[in-house]
Amino acid sequence: MREVLLPVIGFVALIGAVAFSVIMVRFATALIKRLEAVRPGVAPPDPAIGELREEFDTMQERLDFLERNLLAQQSQSGRAVSPGERQP
Repeated sequence: MREVLLPVIGFVALIGAVAFSVIMVRFATALIKRLEAVRPGVAPPDPAIGELREEFDTMQERLDFLERNLLAQQSQSGRAVSPGERQP
């Protein structure tokens, strides 16, 4: 009886180890795919954002130029004004 039982236990252990490894590989593969997938709540970046940033930078440069021009005009009139001060 013992001579028959040992090969059967070995065969069952081998099949169990193979089944366990197959299940673990499939589980790991599914987990990796899920982690790499794009999340549905995150929208792809809009290509117009770059254009808006360029326009914003241009407007910021224009505003800086106008502030410097206004300060130069006020200093020519004899009154120096700091950039944060308002005209009366």
